Amino acid sequence: MSGRKAFIEILKKHRLTIADLRAMNTFQFNGARFYELLNQEWWAPGQAFAWFLKTYKNGVLKRLDFNHIKISDEGAKALASALNVNETLTDLNLDGSWRPHPSLGHSRDGALSIMRVERHRNKLTSLGLINCDIGPSRADAAEIADFVSVSEVLETLSLTDNFIGNDGAVAIAEALKVNRVLTTLNLENNGICSEGAAALGKALEVNGKLKSLSLSLNGIRDAGAAAIAEALRFNGVLTALNINCNKIGDRGAKALASALHVNGMLKTLDLGSNNIGGEGAVAIADALQNNAVLTTLDLSGDPYTSGIGPEGASAIAEALKVNGVLTTLNLSENYISTSLNLSENYIRDEGARAVALLASALRVNEGLKILHIRDCGYSFCKAIRAAVQGRVGFKLEE
Repeated sequence: MSGRKAFIEILKKHRLTIADLRAMNTFQFNGARFYELLNQEWWAPGQAFAWFLKTYKNGVLKRLDFNHIKISDEGAKALASALNVNETLTDLNLDGSWRPHPSLGHSRDGALSIMRVERHRNKLTSLGLINCDIGPSRADAAEIADFVSVSEVLETLSLTDNFIGNDGAVAIAEALKVNRVLTTLNLENNGICSEGAAALGKALEVNGKLKSLSLSLNGIRDAGAAAIAEALRFNGVLTALNINCNKIGDRGAKALASALHVNGMLKTLDLGSNNIGGEGAVAIADALQNNAVLTTLDLSGDPYTSGIGPEGASAIAEALKVNGVLTTLNLSENYISTSLNLSENYIRDEGARAVALLASALRVNEGLKILHIRDCGYSFCKAIRAAVQGRVGFKLEE
């Protein structure tokens, strides 16, 4: 039996509803790594699953995940063709961020082919076109926007690690103004600057469906953060916002803090790995004393900056004394549920007052369960250790 037929028989026999290929790059068969087998005729362009989808169009496969499996344009186009006749697949993820072999080419044309087919098929509720070399042309942006505008079922769209830039962000923003189904949009690492963020902000003011937006690893800076913050004053739907690693400073943090005073929906805000200092942290801490919705806040610092410093730490401490909602606070490079993480923020011995305030806050705040104090100085560690001594269920990481 040929490799393709054997593979298809396995799929038929087990009636798989989910095919997750993310671990296959590590598999070996007769001493050869899996990605080396991808060059065999039956699989090379990703045709096996396309053939399966087309032949067994009324099967049970609902989710197909090529996470870290880079298929060629030919393979993606074959999948697009198969989608034309398949009725069952609702979740498709093409993630080419792991490129094990140079012969496995980019999949821009194939990715756009899938989008064109799905525009009329209208079955996918989740689509990931990650690292597919989409953009930065306006033609690509227009295609994406057109797809988002007309989709009646798509709830999750991930375009992470492409090149859509400001043109793509502006086009998608216009589409969001009329889209009524998309709830999750990931635009991480796409070269989006303040102009694109401003357009998305305007869209958020009128969009009544999007719940999660990620703009991590772009360059929206303070101006972009301010535009998003303005939208948060009016938006009553968005619950999660990730603008991690965007060169946002104190001015942008202050704008977001001001929005937190009036926003009654946002539960998760990721501001990690930006350039936020003491002033920005103070503003956000002040908002935490009034905000009764936010449960997760990431203020982790950039290792190349001084971080929030004693001023910011003191303000956070005061907020923790009165805030009874926040369960996850990250002030380092680590994210730990229901924890306070102060690692790498350079709160040294000179921040004695901040140390005392944080220790005091821990005695009255019952929500935090894990505290990381790596590289925070001897005095800090000693004071915190004393503050949590004997506390049941509390974990201290030094």
